[in-house]
Amino acid sequence: MFLLQGTYSVTLDGDSTDYPGHAKPSKFQQVMFSEMQLSASQEHSIVLENVFYENDSAPYVDLDYIIVTQGDGNAT
Repeated sequence: MFLLQGTYSVTLDGDSTDYPGHAKPSKFQQVMFSEMQLSASQEHSIVLENVFYENDSAPYVDLDYIIVTQGDGNAT
């Protein structure tokens, strides 16, 4: 899914959390964020943002793809 590098932030419906993106060796095809308890009766927003701190090993996060599922968990 991505090459872990710098810190990134995920904002879901206005609530933001920072996550460390550091991994040695680099990791690929990893889940960056998951939320299973969302109401299907309302619209949701999600924002993935690169957050650069001076002590980060790299100022970026690589993202290859996003999977969104609903209801029974089947990708839509």
